[in-house]
Amino acid sequence: MDKYEYNLKLDQMKSRYAEEKYDEAADIADTAGAAGEIAQSYEIQQLIGLVFRYGCFGAVWSLVGMLLSLWTFNRMMAWIGPFIVDYLLEIVYERYFDALKLLYPKEWLVMSWSWPLKDWGICLWLEPC
Repeated sequence: MDKYEYNLKLDQMKSRYAEEKYDEAADIADTAGAAGEIAQSYEIQQLIGLVFRYGCFGAVWSLVGMLLSLWTFNRMMAWIGPFIVDYLLEIVYERYFDALKLLYPKEWLVMSWSWPLKDWGICLWLEPC
Protein backbone atom coordinates (compact mmCIF):
# COMPACT_ATOMS: atom_id res chain seq x y z
CA MET A 1 0.00 0.00 0.00
CA ASP A 2 1.50 3.30 -1.03
CA LYS A 3 1.16 6.71 0.63
CA TYR A 4 -1.81 7.78 -1.50
CA GLU A 5 -3.83 4.66 -0.71
CA TYR A 6 -2.98 4.99 2.96
CA ASN A 7 -4.23 8.58 3.08
CA LEU A 8 -7.37 7.61 1.17
CA LYS A 9 -8.14 4.80 3.64
CA LEU A 10 -7.41 7.10 6.55
CA ASP A 11 -9.82 9.73 5.23
CA GLN A 12 -12.50 7.08 4.72
CA MET A 13 -12.05 5.81 8.27
CA LYS A 14 -12.23 9.35 9.70
CA SER A 15 -15.42 10.12 7.79
CA ARG A 16 -17.05 6.85 8.94
CA TYR A 17 -15.97 7.59 12.50
CA ALA A 18 -17.46 11.11 12.30
CA GLU A 19 -20.74 9.61 11.06
CA GLU A 20 -20.60 7.15 14.01
CA LYS A 21 -20.38 4.14 11.68
CA TYR A 22 -17.79 2.35 13.74
CA ASP A 23 -18.24 -1.09 12.15
CA GLU A 24 -17.55 0.27 8.67
CA ALA A 25 -14.49 2.15 9.93
CA ALA A 26 -13.20 -1.07 11.52
CA ASP A 27 -13.75 -2.98 8.25
CA ILE A 28 -11.75 -0.38 6.33
CA ALA A 29 -8.95 -0.63 8.88
CA ASP A 30 -8.94 -4.44 8.58
CA THR A 31 -8.69 -4.36 4.77
CA ALA A 32 -5.91 -1.76 4.94
CA GLY A 33 -4.01 -3.88 7.45
CA ALA A 34 -4.46 -7.04 5.39
CA ALA A 35 -3.03 -5.33 2.30
CA GLY A 36 0.03 -4.27 4.27
CA GLU A 37 0.51 -7.77 5.69
CA ILE A 38 0.32 -9.33 2.23
CA ALA A 39 2.97 -6.98 0.89
CA GLN A 40 5.16 -7.58 3.93
CA SER A 41 4.82 -11.36 3.74
CA TYR A 42 5.79 -11.27 0.04
CA GLU A 43 8.94 -9.29 0.88
CA ILE A 44 9.76 -11.72 3.67
CA GLN A 45 9.30 -14.65 1.29
CA GLN A 46 11.67 -12.99 -1.17
CA LEU A 47 14.23 -12.46 1.58
CA ILE A 48 13.98 -16.06 2.77
CA GLY A 49 14.39 -17.29 -0.80
CA LEU A 50 17.45 -15.08 -1.27
CA VAL A 51 19.08 -16.27 1.96
CA PHE A 52 18.32 -19.90 1.11
CA ARG A 53 19.72 -19.52 -2.42
CA TYR A 54 22.93 -17.87 -1.18
CA GLY A 55 23.27 -20.55 1.50
CA CYS A 56 23.03 -23.31 -1.10
CA PHE A 57 25.55 -21.46 -3.26
CA GLY A 58 28.02 -21.24 -0.37
CA ALA A 59 27.50 -24.89 0.56
CA VAL A 60 28.25 -26.04 -2.98
CA TRP A 61 31.46 -24.04 -3.20
CA SER A 62 32.65 -25.21 0.21
CA LEU A 63 32.06 -28.81 -0.87
CA VAL A 64 33.95 -28.19 -4.12
CA GLY A 65 36.89 -26.82 -2.14
CA MET A 66 36.83 -29.73 0.26
CA LEU A 67 36.70 -32.32 -2.51
CA LEU A 68 39.54 -30.67 -4.43
CA SER A 69 41.71 -30.51 -1.34
CA LEU A 70 41.05 -34.18 -0.57
CA TRP A 71 41.70 -35.21 -4.15
CA THR A 72 44.99 -33.30 -4.47
CA PHE A 73 46.13 -33.80 -0.83
CA ASN A 74 46.73 -30.05 -0.63
CA ARG A 75 44.95 -27.95 1.95
CA MET A 76 45.45 -24.75 -0.09
CA MET A 77 43.14 -26.15 -2.77
CA ALA A 78 40.29 -25.83 -0.27
CA TRP A 79 40.62 -22.05 -0.59
CA ILE A 80 41.63 -21.55 -4.23
CA GLY A 81 39.78 -24.52 -5.76
CA PRO A 82 36.27 -23.00 -5.77
CA PHE A 83 37.58 -19.87 -7.50
CA ILE A 84 39.27 -21.94 -10.20
CA VAL A 85 36.18 -24.06 -10.81
CA ASP A 86 33.96 -20.97 -10.87
CA TYR A 87 36.23 -19.29 -13.41
CA LEU A 88 36.34 -22.43 -15.57
CA LEU A 89 32.54 -22.73 -15.53
CA GLU A 90 32.21 -19.09 -16.56
CA ILE A 91 34.64 -19.57 -19.45
CA VAL A 92 32.88 -22.75 -20.62
CA TYR A 93 29.49 -21.01 -20.51
CA GLU A 94 30.52 -17.72 -22.13
CA ARG A 95 32.63 -19.20 -24.92
CA TYR A 96 31.13 -22.59 -25.74
CA PHE A 97 27.75 -23.36 -24.14
CA ASP A 98 25.89 -20.06 -23.90
CA ALA A 99 22.53 -21.83 -24.23
CA LEU A 100 23.17 -23.97 -21.16
CA LYS A 101 22.50 -21.62 -18.25
CA LEU A 102 22.81 -24.38 -15.65
CA LEU A 103 26.61 -24.14 -15.94
CA TYR A 104 26.74 -20.41 -15.24
CA PRO A 105 27.43 -19.64 -11.55
CA LYS A 106 26.37 -15.99 -11.87
CA GLU A 107 22.95 -17.17 -13.00
CA TRP A 108 22.59 -19.19 -9.81
CA LEU A 109 22.60 -15.93 -7.84
CA VAL A 110 21.04 -13.39 -10.20
CA MET A 111 18.19 -15.54 -11.61
CA SER A 112 17.77 -13.67 -14.90
CA TRP A 113 16.67 -16.93 -16.48
CA SER A 114 13.26 -18.41 -15.66
CA TRP A 115 14.10 -21.31 -13.35
CA PRO A 116 11.50 -23.97 -12.70
CA LEU A 117 10.31 -23.70 -9.07
CA LYS A 118 12.14 -20.33 -8.69
CA ASP A 119 14.50 -20.46 -5.64
CA TRP A 120 13.72 -24.10 -4.98
CA GLY A 121 14.75 -25.04 -8.52
CA ILE A 122 18.18 -23.49 -8.06
CA CYS A 123 18.67 -25.15 -4.68
CA LEU A 124 17.57 -28.52 -6.04
CA TRP A 125 20.08 -28.09 -8.87
CA LEU A 126 22.92 -27.07 -6.54
CA GLU A 127 22.44 -29.55 -3.70
CA PRO A 128 23.11 -32.85 -5.56
CA CYS A 129 26.39 -31.42 -6.82
